[in-house]
Amino acid sequence: QQGQQDGQQQRQAWRPRLPWQRQQQQQQEAAAAHRPATWQPSEAAKQWVSRGIAAEARMDLREALACYTNAVTLEPGNVELLCRMAKQWSDLTYEDGATIEHIQEVNAKAIEYAERAIAIAPKSAGGHMASCVSRGRLALFSDNKTKVRLAKEAQETARTALALEPDNDLAHHLMGRWHYEMAQINFVVRQLIKLVYGAALAPGKYEDALMEFQTAVRLNPNRLIHRVELGRSLMRIGQKREAYEHLTAGMQMDVEDINALLQKEDGEQLLDKLRGEFDRSVSWGGFTPSPTASVVAAAATAAAESSSSSSSGSTGSTAAGDSSSTGR
Repeated sequence: QQGQQDGQQQRQAWRPRLPWQRQQQQQQEAAAAHRPATWQPSEAAKQWVSRGIAAEARMDLREALACYTNAVTLEPGNVELLCRMAKQWSDLTYEDGATIEHIQEVNAKAIEYAERAIAIAPKSAGGHMASCVSRGRLALFSDNKTKVRLAKEAQETARTALALEPDNDLAHHLMGRWHYEMAQINFVVRQLIKLVYGAALAPGKYEDALMEFQTAVRLNPNRLIHRVELGRSLMRIGQKREAYEHLTAGMQMDVEDINALLQKEDGEQLLDKLRGEFDRSVSWGGFTPSPTASVVAAAATAAAESSSSSSSGSTGSTAAGDSSSTGR
């Protein structure tokens, strides 16, 4: 029996490896060579994640990707890390000078990591949310036929994430984004949707988007992206006073990554538009917006009070816990 085991080990030793298997082994050996003997892989992976989060806050997209790549090399089966990889590949959409081909490539790569996460943990919302973000962004740079297919897939992944974690603020945000984007698609795409899916893929509604963003803010009132999208939706349906309050509060919140930065820029533009409309009007429903420090402070205080009252109900997937889990 011992001889049989030795023979089996010898056969396995010389078995040829496929190119991607050799590359993976080389990455693992390189990571092990630079790892102190006293460290466990999980500790090293946490260090890389911390560096990646810091790089995201500096808007260093490639550095963050490198950090998460190192973490995944150490723990290739860690769902959180796979979701972070999916997120970071998709965030390369916003690199300076990105071409359509580049955007399609990075989001296709992001989908690969999201699918790996789903395969490992299908009952976790993180992988489904990462898949939704990547498919949504990819749809923006695809032909109409592909756009419709990706819209359907994004809807399915967002719904799955909500079913798995109904109190996940980011899952509600994604569903809100889906409704908002689908509510403003053009006539040609609408007809293509009707032809391919019939009633199975109904166009989104601004009212449904509003409800999802309201839920997201209730679950996590201190997340900038929720406030901006809620303010945008309120503006769309004419509720300008409420929109101003949420946008003003959002501008005081942390900018944690490239997505939050871009959303803050959007929020500032929306606020400028509201102020311009007020300047051209005599009254605004009895509300007089003013970009003074007192108004800003009041909005920020209200957000903090709301956060403390609802923190017990706030949950979220660690893997998709960054604002970048949302699509722009």
